[in-house]
Amino acid sequence: MSMSPSASSAQLDDNGINPFLQWLAQAPDILDSSHVDTLFSQLSLLRQAPLPTQQRIRLLDLVFPRIETLLDHEHASLRDLPLPISRQLRLRVRTLLEVLEILAQDYLNTLSLLFDPLNQPPANMAHTTLRRAMRLLIWQIQLHDQISATPRAGLWQQLHATYQSTLRLAVERTPGPLGTPSIERLYLNTLLVAATQPAAFTSEELSFIKLLVAQLAPPLRLSTTPCAEPNACFWIDPERDTPATALLRRAPSPDAQVWFFNSSELARIVEELREALRQGNTPSQLSLPEFAASRAGLGVLRRLESAWGNPVKRKFPRRRQIYRVRLHAGLNNLHRLLRKGEAKRSSEWMVTNESPDGYALMHVSGSTSALRVGDIVAIQPQQTSTASNWHLCFVRWALSDNPEHVEIGLQLLSTRTLPARIVRPQTEAATQTPALLLPVTPLHPEETLVVPSGLLHEHQGQVLLLVEQDNLKIREMRTGSLREQTAAIEIFTITPDTP
Repeated sequence: MSMSPSASSAQLDDNGINPFLQWLAQAPDILDSSHVDTLFSQLSLLRQAPLPTQQRIRLLDLVFPRIETLLDHEHASLRDLPLPISRQLRLRVRTLLEVLEILAQDYLNTLSLLFDPLNQPPANMAHTTLRRAMRLLIWQIQLHDQISATPRAGLWQQLHATYQSTLRLAVERTPGPLGTPSIERLYLNTLLVAATQPAAFTSEELSFIKLLVAQLAPPLRLSTTPCAEPNACFWIDPERDTPATALLRRAPSPDAQVWFFNSSELARIVEELREALRQGNTPSQLSLPEFAASRAGLGVLRRLESAWGNPVKRKFPRRRQIYRVRLHAGLNNLHRLLRKGEAKRSSEWMVTNESPDGYALMHVSGSTSALRVGDIVAIQPQQTSTASNWHLCFVRWALSDNPEHVEIGLQLLSTRTLPARIVRPQTEAATQTPALLLPVTPLHPEETLVVPSGLLHEHQGQVLLLVEQDNLKIREMRTGSLREQTAAIEIFTITPDTP
């Protein structure tokens, strides 16, 4: 027998959810950051209401579309953030993460109904409920990545367990509404993004990677047997709170029940896209965003080839250390430092571990607003003061789990760097652009040059270089291969430009 409107209203009042429905009716269709706190409060009250499972799912389904619009608004505001992000912004993101966590957990708490043989829900409820729970968990991971923070404890394990539930109910490959990706595709896309080491990319670069993975939709499959190509093989242990791990870096426990996937085909597709862009194809011709053709975009594609096709294995063991260093960031700043012994920006850091090819640092004091992943920096132990002791490094990754804490990983480029200038006599004012020359060392057997992004090209001849070493030297050089490429800098090998 159907329930009358008056009886239905009485039940809503008895369950204590009438205030929630009133708020939802009054809230705008498109929520923004000003509604995060109120939404959190309303969901917390709704969680305490004793509701039948199907009624709770219907209420959660009313909130879900609003969350999508709210996240679109938040993602736009989380571009190019300084490290660490402000306390106010971190608090807002933390509240949003708590909203997503509540919604995901409430959806997952309804799974008992899906597995109840005596009270079967509608056929599509299992797919819709699990799909939305998966997306809420994935959104949490993406938000953590955007603010360079470590995902909360248990999040990856929860995602793996939810995917296992889709396998038990055989809904993992069911297409989403309006032709959107299946749950399995959403899960694989998230694993692929995580395999790139998100801490090694800026927020804008991560957005590009996420779009690229969703668009390419490579034909991946999870398997219980190891891949034929170990170089591009990743494994997942669903019992562990970790994303996919490259087989080259670490093998799974022999007793673990793991899944494997091979990303070599995706690496090959990315390589073909980068080559097509180098040959003059426009991003629109390749159905890519305009960012793909930028120096930063091309640099991202280069790193993705390696991350998915041949992940770098650590060459040297790390040694724990505790000593302080000064750090300067930015090519122009470092050029001035090496020429004159002075620089505009300086910060103090603690080295927590090191190896012959890099360092891990923890911030102690000074501004970090100019520091970005992909930029060039120099560090110097405080107990020394000679100009020759500056170690030139490349910022590989950055993490910040609270407003007072920043950690960065540095790849050592050279322990001896010379200031130089690129002379362009063909320009009207014969401009000179600051650059850094890295001499040959045992770790780096080729001479390399650090320049602003977009200044030079591979295999470019007639590069006039002024080297400021004791006295001024003029060298005619030719660029070789491109070793690193980011929005800020590019690093080329160089050789004498002989006829």
